[in-house]
Amino acid sequence: MPDVVERLRASDYDQLIPFMDRAFGSPPDRGFGSLLPSLYQPTDQDMGRVLAIRRGGRIAAATGVYPIEFHTGGGCLRVAGIGAVSVAPEHRRRGLMQCLMDEVVVEPRFPI
Repeated sequence: MPDVVERLRASDYDQLIPFMDRAFGSPPDRGFGSLLPSLYQPTDQDMGRVLAIRRGGRIAAATGVYPIEFHTGGGCLRVAGIGAVSVAPEHRRRGLMQCLMDEVVVEPRFPI
């Protein structure tokens, strides 16, 4: 069965934050939820910036696309950065991140 890439929702926050902390080896008291609260809140807008693949109902891989605005010379350049590129240790080297990145580069609906 092919992997299904899904955009996360507010209800996925409680699964995403511990997943990323584990994938990056972050201690819970200094993890993504506390270090980057401007990017990670349990809202559909914030979680909607993250794409994920699940295995057995749990997030196995995730990556986010985060808006950035550069203001210069009276103009504004709106771009996005890719971050939180993470795969659970037991799912690494199976092509999950390639699948997510293939989707990220063609996904036209990110809230940039």
